[in-house]
Amino acid sequence: MAPLRLMILVPFYPGADMPPPQYRSDQSRLLTSGGHDLLQFATMKGSGLQEQFLLQARPSDIKSVARLLRETGVLVKRFPEEEKPGIADVLSTQIIVSAAGRQEKRVYYRKLPNELLPLKAQIERLIELTKGKGQKDLCHQGKPILPADFEFRYQMTMGTAPPEDYYEYIIHAAAAGNAEFSFFPEGGKPFAWRETFQADSSSLESLYRRMANVGGWTRPWHEQPAPPEGGIWRWLEAVANQRIVSIPPWPEDPGNIGQVYKAIRVLVPARIWRKVHLQQPRDWEDEMGKLEDLGKLSTASDADPEVGNKQVLAHTFRNLVRYALRKTRRDVEKFGVTPSSFSIEAMDESLTAHANSGIFGAQSAPSVKTLLNRAHEPSLTFHFFWKAPTAPEPLEVAFALSYDRDGNLEVRLLWLGLPERVPISPSVGAVGGLKPLAEAVFELLRVREGGRLAPYPPPA
Repeated sequence: MAPLRLMILVPFYPGADMPPPQYRSDQSRLLTSGGHDLLQFATMKGSGLQEQFLLQARPSDIKSVARLLRETGVLVKRFPEEEKPGIADVLSTQIIVSAAGRQEKRVYYRKLPNELLPLKAQIERLIELTKGKGQKDLCHQGKPILPADFEFRYQMTMGTAPPEDYYEYIIHAAAAGNAEFSFFPEGGKPFAWRETFQADSSSLESLYRRMANVGGWTRPWHEQPAPPEGGIWRWLEAVANQRIVSIPPWPEDPGNIGQVYKAIRVLVPARIWRKVHLQQPRDWEDEMGKLEDLGKLSTASDADPEVGNKQVLAHTFRNLVRYALRKTRRDVEKFGVTPSSFSIEAMDESLTAHANSGIFGAQSAPSVKTLLNRAHEPSLTFHFFWKAPTAPEPLEVAFALSYDRDGNLEVRLLWLGLPERVPISPSVGAVGGLKPLAEAVFELLRVREGGRLAPYPPPA
């Protein structure tokens, strides 16, 4: 739908401090945003502030305006009211219609032509509808100001994932910035934990605006009649300007709501995502024992980048191997893909393995620091070895390490040695009649100050 703007300008006295009649600029627009047709009305409130109302347009609203534009001849006829009166401060009405890259504009002084009064009446009805049912915002320089009652609760659940992969989390934040992250592994018992943090005010404002831009406050959110049973489930409940919005896990038309979910996840500090990412729920009891030990891991990583990077790489290797085994319908437990086998000790043994001797040469001691430096060179392959309870010899996995143009470390799984060679990456090709996966199995790691590696927040 081409946007329609009706702007009413009331007399303005330059140089005066808004004497009666005060300066006024009202705008009524019919526009398309995020793939949805919207009604928008805005009026000035003084001090550079603007009150704005936004409502999803009905098909009948669009048809009525389009019909009246055609019947009144606003775009093809000329009227005496379009002649400039030669007075600086005078009431004027502008009608701007844009379509197919073209724009037509008409300006009428003092009053509208009688022929256009039906169009004016319909626009006024739409204004009252938008003010009565639309989302209300106070804006400054065209950007909505975060309402004092703004609050949201976002929940992500792994759906019907097996117990070893199941987890859910909740992100809750309010306009003041008080925020909380709650994590529930394996149905919430026994290792659920909760952390508070302060959400950045500018990020909250950006989130609120994004919610408005995708129609989050104005669209009806109906759930699919038969939502899928598996996959990732997301819920969002939000409040602003006394309006409550609830978005179901599987809306009939999700639109661009995924942009809002991404903005919510960005609010959470990296330290919390690291805590989620490094520890798979079922592994905590085996490797960490107590939840407070997670803090010790983070502290050790910050104090010694070499140790921390070994831990991050080992967990990244394990996550990729687990995924590849499941995609090739192999038993993760049978092949011993556990925290104890993908450990710092296993990383140390792999660094000194003969298969990796070409990376470090005779003159340098094997280290993660050297490994990461060599990853800037083309065609670096690192072999990781781990011990499985059912295998007499260590099993092997090969990873290609490289950096993307943004400076992230890309860890790409090439093949598994179980001990038979199992191709995973399409770049490897078929091996012994086994075809690789159609998709690349890889993960990106951020490289932070001091060369410290850190995982990105999970994509859910």
